Amino acid sequence: MNEQERLDKQGGNLAALEGAFALLVGHLAKAGVVNRTALMADLQRLSALPEKDPETLTAEQRLLRMLHQVH
Repeated sequence: MNEQERLDKQGGNLAALEGAFALLVGHLAKAGVVNRTALMADLQRLSALPEKDPETLTAEQRLLRMLHQVH
């Protein structure tokens, strides 16, 4: 497996984990176990912190987008 194939596989795995996390939060919110709105607000505040590592910022923004899509 070359470097590009490894990175593509890693990206796919990350996307699957993001989707699973968003679905889990959605299920927990429906069960009344987690406040989805508060979690999203917390993630938004974290992503707004200054001097954020670009990869971390991207991950936080992707999680927020996933959470917005899952109801």
